[in-house]
Amino acid sequence: MNEKNVEYLGKQLFYTGMEDIPQESLVRNIQEGKPGFVMELIKENISGEAKGIPYFRQSDKGNYFFNNFDMVTTPKGLDPIIQSYWVRKAEPIIVKDANGVPVKDEHGNEQKEWINNTITYAQAANLGFGRAINKTYVKVNKEDPSKNEKYNTWQVLDFKNPDANGKYPLKNISGYDIDKVLTEYNFKELATEKGVKDFSDSLKRGNCQSATYVHPDGAVKKLYVEAHPLSKTSLKIYDANMVRINLSMKRPKIKEGQELVPDQQQNQVEIKDNKVKESLTPPPKEKTVRAKTKRGKSPA
Repeated sequence: MNEKNVEYLGKQLFYTGMEDIPQESLVRNIQEGKPGFVMELIKENISGEAKGIPYFRQSDKGNYFFNNFDMVTTPKGLDPIIQSYWVRKAEPIIVKDANGVPVKDEHGNEQKEWINNTITYAQAANLGFGRAINKTYVKVNKEDPSKNEKYNTWQVLDFKNPDANGKYPLKNISGYDIDKVLTEYNFKELATEKGVKDFSDSLKRGNCQSATYVHPDGAVKKLYVEAHPLSKTSLKIYDANMVRINLSMKRPKIKEGQELVPDQQQNQVEIKDNKVKESLTPPPKEKTVRAKTKRGKSPA
């Protein structure tokens, strides 16, 4: 058995967020010498089940390659959604200072930053559950890699426009500054600089983040929030039972010399009786993890 091949595949699984697949299962499949095999990684949370299915193929020289995986998300009470993702190699960019001058290390070599262009297991799961992710990619210059450029975008699955194979295209969304949006909300978790960063990073990964709303009178309310880049300026907010809250819970904007009257204060946190229940989205904590392997042919 080619141990370097096993090590390489293990690294690929790690960078796609599927390192929980047992290595002994991977080794056993390789030792059997099959032309191709699939494995499974299943995780569950209150949204439902997320199942990653990596496909492995054997080359003519006997090495195995992991080039793509399926993500099957099954929201509770709804039909499964199947999406396919390519495993792409990391690409480098030259690190530059504020003036655009390449930064060099102590040996005089230009410093490089490697960007993971692959959508990971967790990102794919969050997309499948209808949430947005924030992803950095590299625009590759094939003629001169030193001119590679990175760019950042919010992405969602476009469920309204499936392709001929029933898969949903990724839709890029620009103009959504999550850090600026968070300044308009009075969540307890945003009281410190570190708290703001952790909260922002969680939303960028596509998580449904728990939050504690602080009422002007000091009362607190447990909530869940998601990034909402389509709105450009707000968050999706749910109560403790994952029911969508439709009223704005932003800090009230007060003009100079104007005071907020009690009725206006109350209106900031009042929840409508006719709540609209949307597709379930989970808090980030996962309940169980189990890994399976099964024999099967990889897709053409």
